[in-house]
Amino acid sequence: MQSVPREGLSKGAVDGFLLRQKYSGGGLDYSMTLRAPNDLPTLRNYYAQISMVDDGVGRIMDALDRLDVAEDTLLIFTSDHGLSVGHHGFWGHGAATYPANLHRAAHSVPLLVRQGSSISPGQRSKVMVSNMDVFSTILDYTGQPNDQGDMVVPSRSLKPLLTGDPADWGEDAVYSEQEETRVVRTPKWAYFKRFADAPNHPIGDELYDVELDPGETTSLVDDPAFAEIRDKLDRMLTEFFATHSRAAADLWHGGVPLQHSERNELWRDAWGESWEPVYNYED
Repeated sequence: MQSVPREGLSKGAVDGFLLRQKYSGGGLDYSMTLRAPNDLPTLRNYYAQISMVDDGVGRIMDALDRLDVAEDTLLIFTSDHGLSVGHHGFWGHGAATYPANLHRAAHSVPLLVRQGSSISPGQRSKVMVSNMDVFSTILDYTGQPNDQGDMVVPSRSLKPLLTGDPADWGEDAVYSEQEETRVVRTPKWAYFKRFADAPNHPIGDELYDVELDPGETTSLVDDPAFAEIRDKLDRMLTEFFATHSRAAADLWHGGVPLQHSERNELWRDAWGESWEPVYNYED
């Protein structure tokens, strides 16, 4: 437990808590999100569950070997997001703070792949990959065409990286979005771009040099020396989401989410009081 971050609560965590409390109408108690980062029983429970999952994955792998089907099985272990357990003074993922964040802890998604003898054991790669790449990877391994129809999914097969074949990976960057925060992360930089069209909710961007500042503690976004880097990353983000966003779901341009939003007040400030989530998109 000595390795667990023990930091004071961040302002973003408190503001996120107050926002949830306001939306709940007083009916739900979110105070545990403020206590959890420094609550040892909660931390022990979290790491115990990680150990349990780790053991379960091992059991699955042992079963594939015992049944002699490992050579014919593509095993992929991953998750939808990482989790801060005290990093930066909060508990949770991107939506746990206001404004939302995608620090490394939230972006650090496990990805383990095994497929018999075609993948050498123990390989590691520092290439920036996304869980969206699992889509094309499965199609590639099963010999199916990477036919996405009318949608252009930003997905690349990991097979060349896994099998050691030469591959031009192209742009070494990953992209994420958490409502009012869009992020591009490269081996050198992490740039958080915030939605700027809600006049009563001004929030700033952030830029981190993740090589020199791996804890992402000092934002360089307002430093003129890094203006060129910031502008380049901003263009990358703009182009990515312009290409891949679904218009009906693009909150930054008046779209709406399915089921719920963590930021109703902000989006209504931008798009009007009639703005609200939906339960399906009508074609």
